[in-house]
Amino acid sequence: MKVWVAVLGAAGLAGAARWVAGRLSAVTVSGDSMEPALSDGDRVLVWRSRFSRLSVGDIVVACVPTVARVPALADRSWLIKRVAALPGDPVPAAVAKAVEGDETVPPDRLVLLSDNAEGSVDSRRFGYAYGDLVLGLVVRRLSPGR
Repeated sequence: MKVWVAVLGAAGLAGAARWVAGRLSAVTVSGDSMEPALSDGDRVLVWRSRFSRLSVGDIVVACVPTVARVPALADRSWLIKRVAALPGDPVPAAVAKAVEGDETVPPDRLVLLSDNAEGSVDSRRFGYAYGDLVLGLVVRRLSPGR
């Protein structure tokens, strides 16, 4: 009986470890758009999370919303940005021009902004990001950049 408990316990731990490992990704920051929070070359740990679990202020990794509208991003597919507004929230004034007069953020969309707005590409340029294009939440800096 004790052997079975040990085997089942070990199998449960292995399964849990595999589940956690499948939900974590290490990502390297490219560029200075998130300074001072994150710098070029920083390695961060990203927890694959559902869009519905995000909060304003979270830093996320998301797929570029529409490469065609942002030619400067043609060679990139991912962005690291801070969540500025979620569905139902008022549209931040800085983004109002890019979203054509909406008063609140529509369902399944969010506003992503850079901490360092100077020359950054974020919702001020591309408008809303789709919630289903969020890879996950940055949970920790693993190593500093250059």
